[in-house]
Amino acid sequence: MTSNKFIPNKGSVEDLQQTFEMMVRSLAHFAKPTLTVYTIIEVAKILKCKERTVKHHLYEAIDLPYLKVGREVRIREQDLRVFLENRLSKTVHTQDVL
Repeated sequence: MTSNKFIPNKGSVEDLQQTFEMMVRSLAHFAKPTLTVYTIIEVAKILKCKERTVKHHLYEAIDLPYLKVGREVRIREQDLRVFLENRLSKTVHTQDVL
């Protein structure tokens, strides 16, 4: 008779739940973080401003980092968050801005 450490001998619901949670935790190690990117138009909608304002921060003020994918510009979510956090006034309490 073969024994598998992931399958409990007596199939109670609690044992099955514990086994499932252990398997999920072991697989979570291999999960890759997702990368969220936005277009200039999407960033303008998020910030509720004009596309020209976003382009100003990309190309003139150079305070919003971006990626080039071929000819297209993409802004990473993490870069947008940092950009917004750096622009908070001193009276605003730090919270999740996105």
